[in-house]
Amino acid sequence: MKKISLLGILGILLVLIGFIGTFLRGNSDTPSIIIISVGAAVTLFYIFMDIKNIFSFLKSKGFQYGTNSFLMVVIFLAILIFLQMIVTNKKVQFDLTENKRFSLSEQTVKILDNLKQDIDVVAFVEKGREGIVKDLLEQYKIKSPKFKYDVVDPNKNPGLAKKYEIKKYGTLIIKSDIKTEMIEEFSEEKITNTLIKVTKEGSKTIYFSEGHGEKTINDLAERGIGNLKDALNKQNYEVKSLVLAKIKEIPNDASVFIISGATKDFLPEEEVILKNYVKKGGSLIVLVDPDASQSINKFVENYGITVVNDFIVDQFSTVFGADFLMPIVDQNSYSAHPITQNFRVMTIFPLATSLQQKNDVKDASLEILASTSQSSWGETDKEMLKNKKLRFDQDKDLKGPLPIAILSKVKVEGKENGTSEKEKVAKVLVFGDSDFIANANLKIFGNSDLMLNSISWLADEDDLIAIRAKDPQNTPLILTGVQNKIILLVNLILLPVSIIFIAVFVLTKRRFKTVWVGKQLLF
Repeated sequence: MKKISLLGILGILLVLIGFIGTFLRGNSDTPSIIIISVGAAVTLFYIFMDIKNIFSFLKSKGFQYGTNSFLMVVIFLAILIFLQMIVTNKKVQFDLTENKRFSLSEQTVKILDNLKQDIDVVAFVEKGREGIVKDLLEQYKIKSPKFKYDVVDPNKNPGLAKKYEIKKYGTLIIKSDIKTEMIEEFSEEKITNTLIKVTKEGSKTIYFSEGHGEKTINDLAERGIGNLKDALNKQNYEVKSLVLAKIKEIPNDASVFIISGATKDFLPEEEVILKNYVKKGGSLIVLVDPDASQSINKFVENYGITVVNDFIVDQFSTVFGADFLMPIVDQNSYSAHPITQNFRVMTIFPLATSLQQKNDVKDASLEILASTSQSSWGETDKEMLKNKKLRFDQDKDLKGPLPIAILSKVKVEGKENGTSEKEKVAKVLVFGDSDFIANANLKIFGNSDLMLNSISWLADEDDLIAIRAKDPQNTPLILTGVQNKIILLVNLILLPVSIIFIAVFVLTKRRFKTVWVGKQLLF
């Protein structure tokens, strides 16, 4: 009888092994079918040979207790599965990571909310990596019904892969009514930037001044602003440099003109070109530095902004390990302007000068966008700075908070966009530092977001004003399809079944008296 009982256990094990093999492979192959068939035959033979004992066991109290335990486990699992189905259908998500890395950025959500046309995405992904791709694309779909996607295995769909000329796994085709773009990098930043490209006709042009010691857009060194150029290109802007001394006027296609840290004075003729650009309703960003170009400092006074030409000292910066000449603007020191509204990240300005408002300029309205902390001041004694002897002099130095970014909106002749209602307004934005957009500092805190938001607002691209996609702080654990199934199998099947077998075994053993005789265990 013991041999027959072992035969029954062997039959059940063969059936389980066959089903597990089928589950892991994803299909019913010949070896699995043979194992299941043999196991079923052995199990039926066991039932036929030991039918009397089986009926006796089914009538026992041990089986009844075990059945109750089994039913309780089944009901509990059914409740969990039911709750999972509800959560899945309702698309409820919670991101408990420190930097919300599994949530879409504010900019992505804003762009999805403003979608006016259908977006179709085809992701070509190898088998085993579909999960991580679907997780991100599903977040886009949840935010906008106009966003649709399909995940395709190029090995199973070679015709479709050939149609789009797919050369590598992880390639995404993003289509709108206007354009079709291909990207070979799977990330929120790349997908969102491509969304911007396929939903906008044409691109706006941003010009950067050169010829006065400014930071240049093709310079990838620490002091250059090549990274800013790349960031603007990703936002579908065309970026160009311009030498004012070689032209008579700033081109009409200039959405924004930027002077990034000029160290040499502008010629009078160049200042005339700048004034004419503003008179026509142009948008100008000027980034100044302590002891830099005095002519540009005087130029911005025409629009109500005074460059104090001091050095901002901020002891608050040392709390974050920064130098005292690197003032930090925290989230409570921004204005409610669209550029900085809901700006919840700090910005850092290495070697900055303070700004002040002039309220006697006709037709100019001024607004402070960002200020330094109360522990800061504007130091005018350069010898004291060289010796690093920090001391606030109330007779000479300005006490913080100090404005470090001021916007001037100037009424000019004409009407906005040819209308007869809205007056035409030029925009001049001045920052008391140019180093915060340099390659070495652009990605620190919110420096990049502040500059890109400023450019987008001045270029009338309000839908691009937001906090952009975050860099992940850690790397997720990526499992293959088989590994996912093994985890599912162990947690939802093997562990509950093991508990049931143990419960049945214990309850069965209680039917017998156990007596110790010497070192032998008798039943």
